[in-house]
Amino acid sequence: LLERIYSLCTQAKLNWQIRARNTDSKSQIQADFGKGLLEFYQDEKGLDKFAKQSVLSSLVMFESFIHLPWDPTKGESITVDENGKPIQAGDQDIQILTPFSVARPINQTTNPYYILELKGNKYDLAALYPQFEQEIINAPQPEMSELKNEQLVTPYNSTMHNEDDDVIQYHLFYHPRTPALPQGRETLIIGDTVIYDKPLTYQKIPVVISRRKEEIS
Repeated sequence: LLERIYSLCTQAKLNWQIRARNTDSKSQIQADFGKGLLEFYQDEKGLDKFAKQSVLSSLVMFESFIHLPWDPTKGESITVDENGKPIQAGDQDIQILTPFSVARPINQTTNPYYILELKGNKYDLAALYPQFEQEIINAPQPEMSELKNEQLVTPYNSTMHNEDDDVIQYHLFYHPRTPALPQGRETLIIGDTVIYDKPLTYQKIPVVISRRKEEIS
């Protein structure tokens, strides 16, 4: 039943609509640019694939979370630093998370915070934060891997254990700007080590919730 509903919901290509809030020429130019940018991400970055993954997760688990961080290590190389290491232009990253990987205040409808449970290659993370290299290399592996998208409908037909020794689990905390915390907060924790703790770098928290509105009887 879920697979049938999923097929009906996702069989047509998504048609994103960009609309300018104002009628001036600058707003119209920005809207045209936004339309072209979305088409690029659809065709070259697989944006529709992630949207479909979110739909499937929402059908099975009633909720899905789309994490949209900016990744400074992606994109084209634009220059090099003083050590000759390439500096990338950066690019949008897209991650689909299930409710098992997101902690949040469920009774708080406004200004919720999020704690995301993520996974990454420990050597890549150590290269990004060399001052914490040993702590990252020695961080524990996750006991159980996040369900893959293809396992959501029948999750018990394959192993649940992590098969990659280089993958570790880490946590990313987002807190919005509030009167009590006017700058917001963004914290990365790997193992027991706080890698960084700084004001929120985004205008709004880059997490979008997708929910299944009605139960299927």
